[in-house]
Amino acid sequence: MSKIIGYRKFSGKKKQPLCIISILKPYTERQVEYGACGDQTEEIFVPVEQHGLIVPSVVGCDVDVLYRVENGRAYVDHIVIGE
Repeated sequence: MSKIIGYRKFSGKKKQPLCIISILKPYTERQVEYGACGDQTEEIFVPVEQHGLIVPSVVGCDVDVLYRVENGRAYVDHIVIGE
């Protein structure tokens, strides 16, 4: 499972609200087989309808990121925040 280690909210070029969470997650088994060790970080855009979930108290919480595939590309569908 991944953990939220930080976030930032800002406005895009067209003044649309954006939110990015930074997560800490373990390397995959394949990455470990090829020499990775420890954890990695990743920045993920949060869907606009879930921006309200991202508040200071979620830093340190577990998070599951669920994806959908459209036309062969993966997109964040929604996130699930645990404790």
